[in-house]
Amino acid sequence: MWKVIVDIYPKTIKGTKGCHKYVFDKYKTKMEATQITDEINKLNTLGKAHFEKA
Repeated sequence: MWKVIVDIYPKTIKGTKGCHKYVFDKYKTKMEATQITDEINKLNTLGKAHFEKA
């Protein structure tokens, strides 16, 4: 399982005491996570995305 995380710094998520990271979703394969990460980073509107093993 892989999770895609979006770093939305310098914004914060309301109600999370200053959290700057948002777990976008979880994926079964690394390829899916890579594709979603690439799409988010291409848009360049949500923040910088990366993925890691869940």
